[in-house]
Amino acid sequence: RHRVTAMAGPERLGGEWWTDTPYQRDYYRVHFEGLGPAWVFQDGRDGGFYLQGLFD
Repeated sequence: RHRVTAMAGPERLGGEWWTDTPYQRDYYRVHFEGLGPAWVFQDGRDGGFYLQGLFD
């Protein structure tokens, strides 16, 4: 685990609303101590937070 030193967002994305399993995600730009900037999202279906990727 890494400590969050800064965070911006959310930016909400969603899709496939016409299906039985539409998705909704809130994306955040997060800066982790010792890791750097990252893109993290919260899944609207299960509420969990997931690492989408790291920025160079």
